[in-house]
Amino acid sequence: MKIVIVEDEIRIRNGLARLLSGYDGVEVAGKAKNGAEGLAMVRQTQPDVVFTDIRMPEMDGLDMLEELKKEGIRCHSVILTGYAEFEYAQRAISCGADAYLLKPVTVEDVEKVLGKLEENIRREAARFEGTPDWYLHACLTGTIGDSPDVMKKAMLAMGLPENGELLLLTGYSGTGTFDEQTLKKHFGSLDDGYRAMALRSSGKKCDLLYLMAGREAGHGAVSGNDGGRKLEERGNRVLATYSAYEDSVWTLQDLWRFPETGPDGIKIRRQLQVIRAAAEKADQMMLWNMVCGKRTVLTEEMCGRAYPGYTGRPGEEKHIGKVLCSGSEEDVKKWIEETYRQIDVNRYDPVSVRRYLSNLADDILHFAIHTWPEKEKQLRELDTAGKIQAVIFPEEMLECLRQQAAVIFTREPQRETIQNYTLMKAIAYIRGHFAEPLLQEEVAASLSVTPEYLSTLMHREMNISFPAFVNQYRISQAKRLLKGTDRKIYEVAEEVGFSDVKYFTRVFREQTGLTPKEFRNQ
Repeated sequence: MKIVIVEDEIRIRNGLARLLSGYDGVEVAGKAKNGAEGLAMVRQTQPDVVFTDIRMPEMDGLDMLEELKKEGIRCHSVILTGYAEFEYAQRAISCGADAYLLKPVTVEDVEKVLGKLEENIRREAARFEGTPDWYLHACLTGTIGDSPDVMKKAMLAMGLPENGELLLLTGYSGTGTFDEQTLKKHFGSLDDGYRAMALRSSGKKCDLLYLMAGREAGHGAVSGNDGGRKLEERGNRVLATYSAYEDSVWTLQDLWRFPETGPDGIKIRRQLQVIRAAAEKADQMMLWNMVCGKRTVLTEEMCGRAYPGYTGRPGEEKHIGKVLCSGSEEDVKKWIEETYRQIDVNRYDPVSVRRYLSNLADDILHFAIHTWPEKEKQLRELDTAGKIQAVIFPEEMLECLRQQAAVIFTREPQRETIQNYTLMKAIAYIRGHFAEPLLQEEVAASLSVTPEYLSTLMHREMNISFPAFVNQYRISQAKRLLKGTDRKIYEVAEEVGFSDVKYFTRVFREQTGLTPKEFRNQ
C-alpha cells in the first residue's frame, strides 16, 4: 500500500510517516506540508492512499481531494484533523474519504484504518479487475504480481497475444491533466491497423497501449531507421488532430523491438514486463523535448544520439556564494536563467542537464543553510533537487529554482510579526548602525525608554539579549561579505562593527562552528 501524507505540522507529518512505515506492505511515497504540494505529489507518485489534514496554508486538504476527484485521479483518503465540526465530516464524505480521524491519533486508530483501507482496496480491485485499463494501470504501477497465472489472466483481459506487435504511446503535460474520454476520442486508433487496447491516465501523464490487429510479431513490424521514421510520422499524424495540451510531449515505442534484457540484466520475455520497462524508459525519453521541442512524438531513434554529459563550468560553486550574498532575489533568478541559457542543449545529453540543475539546487541549498541557518527547515522541506528530478520541461525546472530563491530571500517571519512598535524601532536602529559601537543605553535613549525596558522587550518578544542580537546581526552581515567579496578578514570584522579581529573570530566560531577563514573556503 503506497501512501502520501499531507500535513502542515512537521512533527505530526514525520511521526505519522514513521508509524505507517513500520507496518508490512506499507510504503510512505512522499510527504507534503500543504494541499498544493500534496496535489503535485499525488500526481507524481500515484499512491493508493492519501492521509491529509484539513486546514493548511495555500490549499486545504478537502480542496485537494476535490481537485483530485475532478482530475479523475483515483486514490483512497483518510482525513486527519483536530477539527471535529460536522461540516468538515460532510465535505470529507463527499470527497470520498475512507475514514475521518481526530488528532491525536493512537496506534490502535491507525491499525483500524489500515485494516479498513486494505478491505476497501480489495473491493475496488474486484470492481475494476478484468478491464484492460485496470490491468495496464496495475502493470505500470507495479501493483500486479509476476506469477505466470496473473500474467496470463492480465494478457487475456487486455486481449494481448503472446507475440503481438505492440506500441506504447506516453504523453506528459506541464500544465494540464489528461481526460480519458478525450484521449480515447483522439487516440482510439492509429492508422495502419493499430487499435488502443488499454489506457492509463494519471494527472499530467497518460499511457496508451496499441496492438497491431491481425498481425503476429515480426510480420509488418517497422524496423531500423525507416521504422523509426514511420513511428514518428504515425504519432505526429495523430497528434496533429489533438488541439488540447499545447505544452505536451509524447513518446512512441515499438515494444517488438524493445531490448530483451532490462537494466538489471534479467531477461525480459513476458509482455507485461516489457510494457513496464518501456513506461520507465519513456520518462527518460521525454527529456529530449529540450532538443526536439514540444508537441512532438519522440522515438527511440530521436533519443538515441550519443551526446556528452553536462557537468557545469569551473568555479561555479564559488560563484553561487557571491551571487547569493551580494544580490537580491531578482538578481539570483536572473543568474539562474542566464546559467541555463548558457547550456547548449543541442550538444549535451538532456538527462545530464536535468541532473546538473538538480545538483545546482543542492549546491544552493547547502550554501544557503550555512549562511542563513534559520532557513534550513524551510529549504529542506521545499526539496528543490527532488522536484527537479520529477519534472520534464526546462521551464518547470527553472520554476523550482526560482521558488528556492524566493524562500531564501523571504525575510524572517519572526522579525516581521513583532507587534511592539518600540522594539521594531530598536531593531531598525540596530540594522542601520550595526557597524558602529552600539551600547544598549544609547539605543534605549534614542527610543526614550530605559535600558531595562528594552532588555525586557527583547527577551519577551524574541527570547534573546541585546548584545546577542547585535552580534547575531553582525555575523550575518559578515557571512555575506566573506562569501560575496574578497575583503581581508580584519577588514570584514571592522566593516561589521568588530574592532578586535580575535573577538570577531571567537564570536563567529561560536555562532557557526567555523572560523571566518574556514567559512570562506568551505
